[in-house]
Amino acid sequence: MPAKKKPSTKKTRLRTQNEHPEEQARTVKKVFVIMPFTKALGREKAHLDAFFKNNIKRTIEADTKLKYQYAVSRSENGFNIIEDIVEQTYGADVLICDLSGLHANPNVMFELGIRFSLGHKPVILIREANVENEKLFDVHGLRTFEYEATLYGPLEEEIIRKLASFEDNPDSYKSPVLKILAKDPQVISSIMRRQTKGMLRALSEGLLACQWLLRRRLVTLLAQPPQDEATGSQNSDKFLAKPWDVCQFLMNPPENVPPILYSAIEFSPPAIPGMLGYLTFYHFSDSIPQELSDLLYRKLNDLYYNFWAGAHLLAEPTRKAYGRFACEIWIVYDAARAVEAYLESDNEEEKAKCASEAIELLKPAG
Repeated sequence: MPAKKKPSTKKTRLRTQNEHPEEQARTVKKVFVIMPFTKALGREKAHLDAFFKNNIKRTIEADTKLKYQYAVSRSENGFNIIEDIVEQTYGADVLICDLSGLHANPNVMFELGIRFSLGHKPVILIREANVENEKLFDVHGLRTFEYEATLYGPLEEEIIRKLASFEDNPDSYKSPVLKILAKDPQVISSIMRRQTKGMLRALSEGLLACQWLLRRRLVTLLAQPPQDEATGSQNSDKFLAKPWDVCQFLMNPPENVPPILYSAIEFSPPAIPGMLGYLTFYHFSDSIPQELSDLLYRKLNDLYYNFWAGAHLLAEPTRKAYGRFACEIWIVYDAARAVEAYLESDNEEEKAKCASEAIELLKPAG
């Protein structure tokens, strides 16, 4: 007689597993909290640490009614490197931002800005209520839940309510920054143009200051009593009336000018913030034609290397060395002003003319 098969327990096991779905492991999501570390109104560091652990972290992680399980964290200090800040603020499924304080906390606002700019992931804004709180115009108009530092119950309920809302409508939250950019794609382009114009203006003013300084040194030397009364210095202001006369004077000095001891000029080019700014933030030059962008960058890079970083071309102070410096400065100055005009114009024909002028100035000789 064949042996009887044992009843299958497969269905029984499946049924047993599904009888209590709430006991099954929930999907874990990340909540990251950005907040003041050391002081916020009347609360000191110890109070803020306890507030995070007891009223935010524990409240969220202990809630069993939420669809997901949440792991809540925050930075352990206020000096995270930029890579960590970006990873934490962007990587979290939900960000809680505590704006507490009479004024905006720079670190908090910086990290919030990163979050807003990188995606549409949800953000919950909270702030300790105080009649002396200043309006934070950076987030003015965005819903911020105000709480009492002595009564955290309503805040805890609000956080859980918001999390449940995001679970039910995962696509409901939209970054206010990206919403604006989506409506007007020209915003980024406009920002880049303003940044480039600002750096070019600083650059051109710095170059002009260099020419004025070199002119002053030359005029001072020429003003010294000459050995030959027939070749006096009384006409120095005539042939060095403007800073752009320096280049012509050095390359083709007038016949009636007495010899100059160029080693006595004691000229050292001052630092030009606009030059370093442009070289550092080269990507802003995407707002001008690529050929012009490349030529300007190479010219500035050579200028900086030859006369600032290494300064080897001025190591021997000769008329030829100072003449080359003055002429190179003036070429870049004229080109920078042409690019500024390009960025300021809305007329395509005028822009093309400005770009062509700058390109001709910046092209290598020959």
